[in-house]
Amino acid sequence: ISLYATRWGIDFAHIEGEEISEELGIVKYEEPEPVDPNAESGFPYWMRKTGEDLWQSIPIDEYIGQECDVTLKKDGKSMSTFSTEGNKRVCSRRLVFKPDIENEYTRAERNQSLIGKLNALQLDTGKQLVFRGELFRGEFYLFGVYDIETRENYGIYSDLYFEKVGKLLDIETVPIIEKNVILTQELIDKYANLDKLNGEYFEGVVIVGKDWSFKVINLNYDSRK
Repeated sequence: ISLYATRWGIDFAHIEGEEISEELGIVKYEEPEPVDPNAESGFPYWMRKTGEDLWQSIPIDEYIGQECDVTLKKDGKSMSTFSTEGNKRVCSRRLVFKPDIENEYTRAERNQSLIGKLNALQLDTGKQLVFRGELFRGEFYLFGVYDIETRENYGIYSDLYFEKVGKLLDIETVPIIEKNVILTQELIDKYANLDKLNGEYFEGVVIVGKDWSFKVINLNYDSRK
């Protein structure tokens, strides 16, 4: 079905179900970060914020047929840890904290000695890296090892893929639900419409490939959690 929108001066056609948020000027609402006296600064300008693109907003046909992992998207808070030029820091999605400050982010860092493990990995690889993950119920779960130079997370074939790094350095990781599967539209639709996963409601999944990733939101989650 072709639909036309002329209100507000917009004039375009689309197919029902097509992603049109960009044309309408719709952006994701982000609740303002609470004022935190322990924050050192805002999020670093040189680091891309966490947050995967929705599958509807990318050229999905380019990835269909490629190998991928399906990882669980935990309903938590974004957290990053970096150590560059002697600056050791822990980040929420929008703020930076020194690791000696006391809050839920720095406690999670200390629980798993993330900065020490990151320093060891950087020394071994010669790369400037960031641990990126989800803060869920006070615990950090790694979902990506981010390269500061390329501004991307390492994919499934890399030695720096989050699963391999988690095992190597004893860091908790987000669960991998399906491993080494072929991406199909049916796979995407399954997780978009699945009622529960292992008997529990879930926010969605992140599907990770060689050098790409995207999220699939569970359409049943908000109404049933």
